[in-house]
Amino acid sequence: MADSEIYDAHTFDQGRPDLEPYGWTCERWRPHLMGRPDRHNELELNLLRSGTLTYLHRGKRVTLEPGRLTIFWALQPHQIVDFEGEDVYYVATIPFTTVLQWRLPPAFVNEIMAGAMLKEGDEEVAELDDTMFERWLSDVDSDSAEAEDAMRLEMEARLRRLALSYETVGDRDENASPEEATRAEDGFSNVERMAVFVATHY
Repeated sequence: MADSEIYDAHTFDQGRPDLEPYGWTCERWRPHLMGRPDRHNELELNLLRSGTLTYLHRGKRVTLEPGRLTIFWALQPHQIVDFEGEDVYYVATIPFTTVLQWRLPPAFVNEIMAGAMLKEGDEEVAELDDTMFERWLSDVDSDSAEAEDAMRLEMEARLRRLALSYETVGDRDENASPEEATRAEDGFSNVERMAVFVATHY
């Protein structure tokens, strides 16, 4: 791990307002315990190169393994409560409204909206993700609108491929609907619940 990667890596800002958006991002993060949960209305992508990362997600501990792209709807409260290893990992965020506009397979979207964490199930596909994230980081640093457009198209394509071979991380209520997933969270506002309902039935 290069010193420059550690220097450039992000950690959670505990002073950031709840629900403040990240927008379109692709960054390196450093494992760090979070003093409180975070929530933001983006799809979050995590990829560990080594070690593990354990989230408290919807009241349960969920551990991410290295080398497997993992995604979740970050409007659900999530908090890093444990980790192994010091290697930086990749994080990308995509505005959830954009994800819905992509018209991904309904079953895949419903899993995400019901609060599931999903990971890549195909080892051969997973082997390419490290290279993909490095390219996206380069696109962000290039300050080129064309490169960022290419990155966004590749992110959409990556989610479409993930929809072909995903697995659930940890346990989830098989009967949970997107509306029930938000209703179970004390922090969800009525506006957020309405947004989920409209998106689900659109």
